[in-house]
Amino acid sequence: MEDNSVVPLLRRVCKEGGIRLALVGTKDTSLTYEELGRDVRALSRHLRRTVGVRPKLAVGVCMDRRFDHIVTILGVLDAGAPYVPLDPSLPHRRLAYMINDSQLDIILTQRQFALDLESVLRDVSFSSKLVYLDGLIRHLSSSNEIEEDDTDTDLDPDPEDLANIIYTSGSSGEPKGVMVLHKGVMALSRAAAEVWELNQRDSRMLQFSSHCFDASTVEIFATLCSGATLVLGSRDELLPGPNLARYIDTHKVTAALLPPSVLSTLNEFSSELTCLRAVIAGGEACTLALASTWALPGRRFINAYGPTECTVVTTMHVIDDISDLSGLSTVPLGAPLPGWTVDLLDSQLEPVEDGEVGQIYIGGVGVSAGYFGKPKLTSECFIIHPRTGQTLYRSGDLGVRRGSRKLLEFAGRVDTQIKIRGFRVELGAVEQTLCQHLAVEHAAVTAVAANKDGSNQILVAYVVLRREAAESKLFSSSLLKSFLLDHLPSYMVPHVYVIMTALPLTLNGGKVDRKALPHPVSLQSSSPVSNGCCGHDTAVDGLDDDLHGMLSMACLTFANVLGLDGGLVKVDSNFFDLGGNSLLLMPLLSELRQTFEMEMLSREIYNHPTPQQLVRLILTKRKQTDSVLQLDAVRDVLNKESQSLDRTLRALKSGKLRSRAALVTGATGFLGVFLLDNLLAQSPFQVIYCLVRGNSVAQAWEKLGAARQKYGLATRISNVQLVLLVGDIQELMLGRSEESYAQLCQHVDTIYHVAAVTNYLWPYEEIGLPNVVGTKNILHFAANGISTKTLHYVSTVGVYGSLSAFSFDLLDENFDMECCPSFFSNTETGYSKSKWVAEMMVLDFRSRGFPVSIYRPGFIQAHSVTGAANRDDMMCRYIQGCIQMGKYPHLPRKFWIPVSVDFVADAISYISLNTAPGQIYNLVPDREREMGNSAMFQTLKDVWQYKLEELGFPEWLEALSSVPSSNSLYPVLSYLSETDNGNNLTPLEMPTATFGFTNTREVLRGSDIIVPSFERSHLEKYVGFMQN
Repeated sequence: MEDNSVVPLLRRVCKEGGIRLALVGTKDTSLTYEELGRDVRALSRHLRRTVGVRPKLAVGVCMDRRFDHIVTILGVLDAGAPYVPLDPSLPHRRLAYMINDSQLDIILTQRQFALDLESVLRDVSFSSKLVYLDGLIRHLSSSNEIEEDDTDTDLDPDPEDLANIIYTSGSSGEPKGVMVLHKGVMALSRAAAEVWELNQRDSRMLQFSSHCFDASTVEIFATLCSGATLVLGSRDELLPGPNLARYIDTHKVTAALLPPSVLSTLNEFSSELTCLRAVIAGGEACTLALASTWALPGRRFINAYGPTECTVVTTMHVIDDISDLSGLSTVPLGAPLPGWTVDLLDSQLEPVEDGEVGQIYIGGVGVSAGYFGKPKLTSECFIIHPRTGQTLYRSGDLGVRRGSRKLLEFAGRVDTQIKIRGFRVELGAVEQTLCQHLAVEHAAVTAVAANKDGSNQILVAYVVLRREAAESKLFSSSLLKSFLLDHLPSYMVPHVYVIMTALPLTLNGGKVDRKALPHPVSLQSSSPVSNGCCGHDTAVDGLDDDLHGMLSMACLTFANVLGLDGGLVKVDSNFFDLGGNSLLLMPLLSELRQTFEMEMLSREIYNHPTPQQLVRLILTKRKQTDSVLQLDAVRDVLNKESQSLDRTLRALKSGKLRSRAALVTGATGFLGVFLLDNLLAQSPFQVIYCLVRGNSVAQAWEKLGAARQKYGLATRISNVQLVLLVGDIQELMLGRSEESYAQLCQHVDTIYHVAAVTNYLWPYEEIGLPNVVGTKNILHFAANGISTKTLHYVSTVGVYGSLSAFSFDLLDENFDMECCPSFFSNTETGYSKSKWVAEMMVLDFRSRGFPVSIYRPGFIQAHSVTGAANRDDMMCRYIQGCIQMGKYPHLPRKFWIPVSVDFVADAISYISLNTAPGQIYNLVPDREREMGNSAMFQTLKDVWQYKLEELGFPEWLEALSSVPSSNSLYPVLSYLSETDNGNNLTPLEMPTATFGFTNTREVLRGSDIIVPSFERSHLEKYVGFMQN
């Protein structure tokens, strides 16, 4: 019986395949056909019975490159539904558009994408459900659900049913979803398997393409439908060049479909990769030189051509011997696959003569159903031939048949669609999106050669600004780039922006004369160390010679690897926007190693793709290692500034009288807003300055007002003048002008440095900028002016790290902090590390005679009277998450060290206004009156009647792994699940040390401020506020 689709065929192949390997992956992982079939059927039934997947209802799939992704695709198809691959790296607006456009009620994904997808779904016009499959497939497969039963019949799609919806670039600026049919996927799988000679005996096909790229369709289904083995790899393992060659050789890959640009990086390994019996080039134009390199004896070289709209591959040209290339000027596109037709037609839809150029029209079994939800566009691109009545796809590609063999050759495009690094780019889409910016009057986009041989192309935007923008000194081309990145994939965003007074027009018709547009290189600054492209952007000023040199070397390294002409690489140029891709990462890493004498990882380039970001990362890596901060590295940071600080210190000792002015950072944060309220009520200051990030003073007042309202603070009548300053502690001179900074230095005599980023998921490299560099800039500020400034620095008990796991039962205020990094676990947060480095800088500052007090609060929690709390705090998430689960873990050694926000604010204001500086204060609860983890949840059960079950920690952690995305703990699942290499404990299992607070107790003696407890009354107010 003939199979109508790949679904029943795959069921049979899996059943007959037994222990043959279906999937092979990294670290010798594998899945047999028997296991694959069981997993697919288990997931299919779960999707239908529990999730609500229905036949013909499109299901989104947003997952990374793992076995589970293949199983999920097959499981969706087995359930009778088409799948829609989603790339989580796309701009949120584009993802939201795709979800809206394809009407995805259900999206199957993994928890690592939870935060991104939750944000995306806020912009979706209907309710879309996220279903997380982490660990679920294995669980389903091993349960009794997969036992055969007669009530659950298999669903076999019809040939005309949709198999998937693949989104491609659209000329309107919005992507368009191509509706690929089952009959096309079935025909393509059979044809490709035959031409590529895939068999169940010893064939291994590489799965190279992204699952959101149409080529993955033929890789997956041609392989599995033939009973061959599909070889998957990680991004690093498939990195073009030596890595990819090594992976192909190690896994004995026999067939690979690769873009010519990727294949060319393997040229030196062509003769060594004897395992490769079929090499398929597709997605880009293939040169004769490349074909000659790979068309070796015993190997079949195939040039594949076809658009997504006709099920990926339409034609193939097979080269079994290098003699097949004789007499050719280019590699032919080849003959149509069985069931496909290819015609070269003129504008009247009449066939052209041999040797004449015509547009390629494609018909047959592979023609898709058109574009989802776009009937007008479908009718324009998918036509009915007036004479034959056949449905044809108008490809927009030009072709010609030449020579005695009448081989089909590619001859260009009829429109403005081009390919950049294998991606289809509609220039009209980029132009239309640019013109949506309020500053843009007209725009034209073109591709230009970025190097001498023309092998690397970049997009250039030519922009005519509206009069207001053209006259504004604040406008920069970087604003346009940021705007486009919010709307388009990065490969569609131009790198160079040329600001023009008018676009050149053709004499007849008045259209943009693209040939008359100036080449951008002639407009570039000769120095790479500038932010601009061709707009109003200015050079990066204020760089020291070393940093300037590093930036110049990084720009030059980018240019060398990319083969670019001078002037195109700027400090903010994105490596991938310039034409960089996975093919060029290995050469870039090699060049960076030689230039900066440092090993870099490919993922670091993805995360830091500009010279400026990369240099910042290099400087950070030089100062600290990945896992344990080195004391010497911190001393290097401090010693670099020590000489100037010492000179300043001597000058300040003969300072003038105080002006009684204070500077407060972090005043719009949870602690900062309460501390500011106290200082306005109690302090002797004549004026208090608050440094607030924002675009204007009005916005700063709005932020402060919103914070006061959020936490229930009434309007404060005070004799103290309150001045809000727009600035940023991360910037030199706190983001103020030179004149304003100097005046502030002269006027302020007391600093309350409260600002910090508290994020347990960020690595040290990311959180170090605000927490470490910000503190360093505050120290600079404290060391300048007419008088010595007193610094009140807010740290955290988190600076002790994981000492409590190493038998340090009591950690007092004068503990030697220099030993802490030796006990930092691999699960230590970047936040704790950054605060430790910052505190060490402050301690060094204090050791040279500056007046400094340090305050280390525990977990800052709800106000003891109103219950006002920070809902995003870790302890708050933990309590809410456990209540939502109805379960909490048994953690007898866990204490949260909670302190009310009013106690911390009262203690800091009292100590700072009544005590000489110089001490360290642990602001923590009295352990004897602090509820532990179990007592806390017992109180919740007793007072609020919550139904909560106490579980052993492993059982609770397992339950936690399956919570929905709505659970408060969901965003921090990865952090809570990490295990320390040294003691095999997760962060929650780490025992909590007792923190001494002798200094705090002594200085508060006689005041009405009491060292807090954490008892039933506090928890009642806390939960009451959360419920309200």
